[in-house]
Amino acid sequence: MNAFVFPAGDPDVRQTVAIHRLTNAEAPRRWSVDVNRNEVHEGDLAFLWQTGDHSEMWRPGIWAAGFIYRFDRSDRPHWRDPGLTTQYVDLEMVWVPIIDREELRADAARGGPMKDSVLAARYQKIRSPLKLRDAERDWLLARLPQPTRRWIEREVRQPSLLPGRLSE
Repeated sequence: MNAFVFPAGDPDVRQTVAIHRLTNAEAPRRWSVDVNRNEVHEGDLAFLWQTGDHSEMWRPGIWAAGFIYRFDRSDRPHWRDPGLTTQYVDLEMVWVPIIDREELRADAARGGPMKDSVLAARYQKIRSPLKLRDAERDWLLARLPQPTRRWIEREVRQPSLLPGRLSE
């Protein structure tokens, strides 16, 4: 199973994501796909990466996990610049306890699975979406709450990737 990280790099997007999480609003359901378009498929695992630093009102790290349930590969106006086009995926995601960037960096410093991960780098320039190596995917999956992992495992065995199908 492919896994991708969708970064919230724009300051306004980071703030919106933080407000949605704080108010328990729905996790993001649509994200732009600027790179790796040929490798992204419906049913792929998706993580939402909140960028920023600890001086802001949000903690950098993984904030949500789920699946890509639709990717029609149609060009649409870019969310930031309507004069440009991009493609979008539709996501089914849930908020998860934050997997803090410092935890990623500590694993990388110990030579663990995140040692070569861009997510652990001091200075990050991530285009959306970032394809994860299997070791990175497995490391992140191991840190998700059990109900979220069970949901992911069920979807891998028998996809029911339709909006609103999350049962836990």
